[in-house]
Amino acid sequence: MSRSGQFLPNVSIRQVSVMGTSALTRFERRKQRTRGQLKQAAIEMVREKGYDNITIQDITNRADLGRATFYLYYKDKEEIVWEAIRDEWDRVDRDLNKDYSPYQTFDEYPGLVASFQQAAAQRDLYKIMFGSSGSAALIRRMEAYLAAEVEREIKQRHILGLFSNLPPVLVAQFIIGAGVRLMVWWIETPNEYSVEKMASMLYEMIHHAKPLN
Repeated sequence: MSRSGQFLPNVSIRQVSVMGTSALTRFERRKQRTRGQLKQAAIEMVREKGYDNITIQDITNRADLGRATFYLYYKDKEEIVWEAIRDEWDRVDRDLNKDYSPYQTFDEYPGLVASFQQAAAQRDLYKIMFGSSGSAALIRRMEAYLAAEVEREIKQRHILGLFSNLPPVLVAQFIIGAGVRLMVWWIETPNEYSVEKMASMLYEMIHHAKPLN
């Protein structure tokens, strides 16, 4: 993501061994570039016209690609916009987890801070996508994605705390249900709460204790 908060094409590299060297094939690089062009075009059009008003033709015109090319990769605009958003949350998750071993106790407060930072960086876009006039389908995708991540962390890193006697799947649904709703309120409603203050208050509501950070 650029400093301006604009989405950039996804450029995660998958290594492929070719004749003893590691590199992407020309075909794979072309597919990666094409997907990146389409996702960037989709996000740009959402910013300009709003999610409900954009069409596949708008996206392909902006990307300077044909409709047939679009349908090689995506079935509809919901899928492409969600993939662009998910790419950014995958990056946030990778950054958070790179310093933790799979068995290390995970402090979720930094994760809450990172989540609100991501929402702040994309505030204008998220107002369109997830606000009161946004897409219910995309909100459900966001909640399902984040709940799955929280459930995984609970199971791997034992962060249940007060909820130790409850099923992880229910705890994850509860935390994300509250967290996403609070995040949407924060980006839609004029207020003076900082990223850190929002993360701290959400942590305290969940755990009935202030974060240690």
